[in-house]
Amino acid sequence: MAKLLGFAPDALQQTPGVLTNCTALVPYEGSFKAAPTAISAGISTLAAECRGAAVLFKLDGSRRVFAGTQTKLYELGGTAWTDVTDVSGNYTGSTENRWSFAQFGNVSLASNLTEAIQYSNSTGVFDNIATAPKAKIIFTVSGFVMALHYNDGTLTTDGWYCSGYQDYTVWTTAVATQCDKGRLFGTPGPFTAGIRFGEDALAFKESTIYLGRYQGPPSPWRWTEIPGQAGCIGQDAVVDVSTDAQPLIFFVGKDNFYVYNGARPTPVGVGKVRSWWLSRINQSFAHRTIVSYDRAARNVYIYYPNSTSTGAVNECLVYNVQDDTWGRDDRTVQAAFNYISSGITWDSLGTSYSTWDNLPAIPYDSPFWSAGSPVPAFFNSSNQIFQLTGTGANSAFTTGDFGSNDAVQTCWRVTPNFIVRPTTASMVNSYRMQVGDALLSDASKPYHDNKFDVMRSSRWHRYSFATTGSMQIDQLEPSFRGGSAR
Repeated sequence: MAKLLGFAPDALQQTPGVLTNCTALVPYEGSFKAAPTAISAGISTLAAECRGAAVLFKLDGSRRVFAGTQTKLYELGGTAWTDVTDVSGNYTGSTENRWSFAQFGNVSLASNLTEAIQYSNSTGVFDNIATAPKAKIIFTVSGFVMALHYNDGTLTTDGWYCSGYQDYTVWTTAVATQCDKGRLFGTPGPFTAGIRFGEDALAFKESTIYLGRYQGPPSPWRWTEIPGQAGCIGQDAVVDVSTDAQPLIFFVGKDNFYVYNGARPTPVGVGKVRSWWLSRINQSFAHRTIVSYDRAARNVYIYYPNSTSTGAVNECLVYNVQDDTWGRDDRTVQAAFNYISSGITWDSLGTSYSTWDNLPAIPYDSPFWSAGSPVPAFFNSSNQIFQLTGTGANSAFTTGDFGSNDAVQTCWRVTPNFIVRPTTASMVNSYRMQVGDALLSDASKPYHDNKFDVMRSSRWHRYSFATTGSMQIDQLEPSFRGGSAR
């Protein structure tokens, strides 16, 4: 049997196990499965387009769920959104601004570059931090709030600014408080993204990464430029994918995908999806790329605007950090995050779903039903939260070429190794005599008795599968007469 290697349109198409195309197919534990369908979280519609969302945890483990629009901030209470915008009035925002969220102890923070950094202490509405700058990117690290690409009266796109040590309210620079700021202009361009990396800070430009390490007063942060030209394409294009054994950061660069382990950024798309992705992404809106991480499945969802998009983020590649394999699960999203529901109990079942028929098509062992279980979620184009927790979607995938330039072989059967059998499945056999010739195709064949029966003689054979319902597969075996497939 040929072990499936995942979606790799850049690879040699005669590589056994390569998938040249796929739809709604994601990596899973050394195999591939039909992507889960999106299920409504049962939450009221946000008032306007979501410009960022986050689940933040307080010191006692309780959580707050926030979403921001251009002019307002909202907090989720039950299944409804509460306006927690600054009491002084709506925010200005801009056509491009997105919210950056962070948690400092029990204080929730939000920033969007057009307003001073906002805070909400434990509960209630947000307010300006009196002396804080405006900032595009904020995160907390080693007892500080770190702000990148800030405006303290002067827009400093390549600047960093840290609060006082263990005090989010202090933004007046002083050695005593360790509040400080500076610029990093060893390479040109603005900061595009930032993230905590253990006790260190990572600040990204489009073609550079700076590592910030706390060193104490008088200048609390020492910044080192990481060699190379890897950088991050946008504010939401970086995510922590650390395992129990190793800290890891995944990020999208302007021409590749990378994993950073503390030593150097390692490209993970070369020879698989890099060239294909570059031919599809709309460079005018590439900075809108959004990534999120399904930690249970070890899958990174990379949402990006395709070449026909007028700004919407409408396609998705899926990368498995554990197996180094790729899939696809296209959809249009406004924001993506790991949503944690309150769970469903017998007492709340009737409130959420009035009849048994209204229950969503979700497996009983899905984390959807459990309180405190993080699940990948997104805001769709209608400003609603959907969770990727449903049963398997209808999926499709196409292999590379099986055969040889040396002999005509007759394929008479293809046997897939379904770990989870789909509800229905069909297969189309395509063929050609020479690599580079146009593919010709036979009629679709049904799945019967654990196999697809075909009868076609040619030098090269390619197989396209379509399945319905939940499905998982790791290998397939074409059977030939007159030679062997290698």
